[in-house]
Amino acid sequence: DYIKTLDYLNKLPSYITAKAYVSFENDISMEDLEELYQQYSHDGLQFYWAGIRSSSEKEQPYPLIGIDLYGSANSYDNINQQYNYFDLWKGLVDNKASLAKAYEEHFKALLSFQLDHLDFLRTLEDGINYEEYYKGISSYIEENGLKSYGIVVIGTGEDILKLSEEDNIIRIHIQ
Repeated sequence: DYIKTLDYLNKLPSYITAKAYVSFENDISMEDLEELYQQYSHDGLQFYWAGIRSSSEKEQPYPLIGIDLYGSANSYDNINQQYNYFDLWKGLVDNKASLAKAYEEHFKALLSFQLDHLDFLRTLEDGINYEEYYKGISSYIEENGLKSYGIVVIGTGEDILKLSEEDNIIRIHIQ
């Protein structure tokens, strides 16, 4: 439970890092996500992934969808030309945008890329209708905006405990 997790984090030696799955009570905007990043990343907390709400709050269908907040070391110049912000950090630097704007545009670029490559996705034999899945997400985002229901962070117990003090955090799972 949540209290045991906080107790575990409190006892974690400072030289050990943990991966924490953090759930929000209420979905947050990309501006709110940027604010969390600005507030806590300077303490050493790595913001790794953000889950993106793709349907009503009562259901979050699998596969889960989100964005990599840590960025990759790969350069996708040819893809970035067609899908601006495909590479989050390159899009951020090239466009001199706010981090919130970059998060939003990055997600939209990834979603567009998937929708433009449905032929490949149809070759996957996993029982998922990807065309319906990604079009549904696109419609949901268009109607409701881009929001996150939770994030994955990596940091020391102390760093994660500081984040846990945010009012909107209702659950933390450690891995």
